[in-house]
Amino acid sequence: MLLFIFALVVLLLGILAVFSAKNVPFLPLTFIGGIMIIASLLILLFSVALTIPAGHRGVVYDPLGSGVQHDPLSEGFHIVMPWKSVSIYSIRTQTFNMQPGGEELPVSVLTGEGLEVAVDMSIIYHLQTDEVATLHQMVGEDYNEVLIKPVSRATTRDVISTYRSEDLYTTDKRIDLQRILTEKIKEKLEPRGIVIESVLIRDIQLPAQVKNSIEMKITAEQDTKRMEFVLQKESKEAERKIIEAQGVAQSQKIISQSLDQRFLTWFWINSLEKQRSVIYVPTGSNGLPIFKDVDNVDTTLPPISNSSSISSGTR
Repeated sequence: MLLFIFALVVLLLGILAVFSAKNVPFLPLTFIGGIMIIASLLILLFSVALTIPAGHRGVVYDPLGSGVQHDPLSEGFHIVMPWKSVSIYSIRTQTFNMQPGGEELPVSVLTGEGLEVAVDMSIIYHLQTDEVATLHQMVGEDYNEVLIKPVSRATTRDVISTYRSEDLYTTDKRIDLQRILTEKIKEKLEPRGIVIESVLIRDIQLPAQVKNSIEMKITAEQDTKRMEFVLQKESKEAERKIIEAQGVAQSQKIISQSLDQRFLTWFWINSLEKQRSVIYVPTGSNGLPIFKDVDNVDTTLPPISNSSSISSGTR
């Protein structure tokens, strides 16, 4: 506003200098007046020009008119009178991490058993474009501290009080907790122009003793399930062996019933073709063979000892 007033004063002085130069022919005065006029126009343009960046909206407040204008300024270049103020709001997706003073501050809540746990969570949200002016008028630019933080903290305490500490340790229950928190917080904040996209639980810090007892219980349950699996496996293996033994016994029974003299004779004759180094010697009245592997027969005569030769010559 002060810059606008200063530009008007410079403009008036420049015009006065130019008109004064007509009555008093003085070239430097005319030149100075022209410079003042050009500079004042540039200052006026700079004081009323406004650019809204991408992904933002501008809420205009006119103290001389109707106050907050409910039609926000869109992205791009705008001319705004200097007595009007513009508050720029981001409509992009934002994240609120429960952090006053720039430091992480988990939410301290009580579980169904009365145990205190610390929940570290993030709220992902964006502002409704057509509700930005109302949010500015009813809440203001500090909507994170005024709305999002207290609503999300209170809702988190209410929801987690229905859970046991053991449930908060498992992944499935955490996913269910995130879904419920998203729905509850969305119901409270969306009517105020804040759209909740999701609520993310980054960490749940349980007391050390509770965490150890839960881990021991989970380990015991896993050991029990492992033993049940081993017993089932051994039972199936025993059933398999029984079935296998029954099959072998049945097979042996069928083979023993089908073995007779004619089958054995046929089997022997059929196998002669594959046994090239076999001598067939018929024995007995039925001609059953005696098989001898010729390749492995030791045909070397034993050596005659000297003692045997001397004994033979003496005789």
